[in-house]
This record gives sequence, structure tokens and C-alpha cells, in this order.
Amino acid sequence: MNSFTELCNKLGVPIAEDKTTTRLTFLGLEIDTVDMVVCIPVAKLIKLRFHLQPMTIKRKIKFKDFESLVGLLTFCSRAVPSSRTFWRRFYDVIASFRVKKPFFSFRITSEIREDVMVWLEFLKSFNRDSSIIGLNWTDNDILQLFADSAGHAELGCGSYFNGKRVQFKWPDSWVGLNILQDIFGTPSYTFSTLYMGSSFEN
Repeated sequence: MNSFTELCNKLGVPIAEDKTTTRLTFLGLEIDTVDMVVCIPVAKLIKLRFHLQPMTIKRKIKFKDFESLVGLLTFCSRAVPSSRTFWRRFYDVIASFRVKKPFFSFRITSEIREDVMVWLEFLKSFNRDSSIIGLNWTDNDILQLFADSAGHAELGCGSYFNGKRVQFKWPDSWVGLNILQDIFGTPSYTFSTLYMGSSFEN
């Protein structure tokens, strides 16, 4: 910032000192350039809880209300890393309807209700902030970390990190269950961290 200010002074570009800020709102999210965090506005979280809470006791929900909830979850998920696992089932429900009538009501399944409970429990302790991760740490070519999962319950997942390889077989108890539909892609990186975490240092 100092370099930018000096350059503007040299070029004679006027700067409104009263308008510079280290915390701004962009696309609905608050960004703090000092603490390097992205923050979800309080009003959005209150609205999210308001839409989630009734789903713990209601048997049915209107399609338009469900769509609104999914849109809100998608927005908040931009500041909640790895949260896609817990709203993917919601998208599957929307995609399953060929005719999307706004006032059509459908039954809330036990699986959807469980995901709602996870979100409500998470929101109890969520401080609204998520760290902005440096670009170098999100580039697989730099980290040399690659992982993938097989969607079939009788197979498994594997990962590669800087010359080291590891492979995992899905538990036999998962055969016949839809558990992979919910966590697909997540276990490979989780297991990699558990088994090769010490290699990630520095």
C-alpha cells in the first residue's frame, strides 16, 4: 500500500484518504485485507438459521422455499471451506424434479434432515471468519499433492505427495450404502493428511 501511495504522489494522482479501508464488502462477503479473512455478514447467518430451523420438525417443504435455502447455503459456502459435502444432497433433490413448480411441496427425507442438523450445529460455534489461503497452497503443481476417489463402494481412494503414494480401500460396511455420494472426494485428502501430514510441514 505504501508503494502504491508513493507512486500516486509521484504521478500526481489524488487519493481520498478518508475512503481507504482495509475491510470492504465484495459480492456480499466482507473481506479484511489485514487479517486476511473472509467474513459472512451477520444478517445472512441469521437468515440461514431462520430457514434451517423449521426443517428439523417439518415433514414437507415448498420447492421455492427449498430453492431459496440452497441458494443461501451456496452463498455462505463461499466462506466455509469444504462445506460442499453438506449441501450436495440438496442439489441432488432439486435436480431430481423434472417439473419444478414453485409451490409444489415435497417430503423432507431423513438424510436431508441430518444435513440440516449438521449445519445448525456448525453455526452454533462458527465465528463468521474464514482465512484467505495463499495461492501457492492451492496449487497442486507446487505442492505435488494429488488425490482421487472411486465412486464404487468396493474400491477406494488414493493419493500422491511429492514422490510418496498411498492407497486406501473403502470399508466393507460401506457396500450397498450411499455414503460415497455424500463424502466423495473428501476421504482421499483426509487420509493423506493423516498418513503423510508430517511431510506437509514447511
